[in-house]
Amino acid sequence: VQSWNLTIEREVGFGFIARTSYAGSKGTRLLVKREINAAVYTPGATTATTNQRRPMQPIGSVALYEPVSNSTFHALQLTAERRFSGGFSILANYQFAKAIDDSSAVKGTAITRTDPYNQAFDKGPADFDKRHVANVSALWELPIRFQNRRLNTLLGGWSLNGIAGLWSGYPFTVLSGVDNARTGTGNQRADL
Repeated sequence: VQSWNLTIEREVGFGFIARTSYAGSKGTRLLVKREINAAVYTPGATTATTNQRRPMQPIGSVALYEPVSNSTFHALQLTAERRFSGGFSILANYQFAKAIDDSSAVKGTAITRTDPYNQAFDKGPADFDKRHVANVSALWELPIRFQNRRLNTLLGGWSLNGIAGLWSGYPFTVLSGVDNARTGTGNQRADL
């Protein structure tokens, strides 16, 4: 995995710091599980004839782990921060990102390749891709102080904290739940 980033930070006044970052990574030769004895489709094929249509007879399903998968991640990250001063601090950030790979989705048979002969067929948004992520946290030290030490210990020094996080949903792929292609790998994607 290769990763890189660039960050530009500047104080913008009133104790605030603005930060703009780009982060990226590229994964190559990642481990993937592929069916190398997938049944060949023929007209009239059924799931009952799956093993008879496999190229390596009389062997059944054969899963191969191989380091051939790829992934990429790119993100724009924006941050505004007011460091603790005057009893108050705030941190807010937003990320616009995209994660692409060709094997994060595990099919119903634990095989990660839908088409064992076409690696690019599964390339698309990764299962963990979250396009938009926003977070805000704040701390306010309440200005409640008492001259009496015992009273101050019990009732003074309190603070209010808050954290909020929002993000877009994960990619959604419609799966058929059955072996429509009659390859023995199962759970293919819907045609439409």
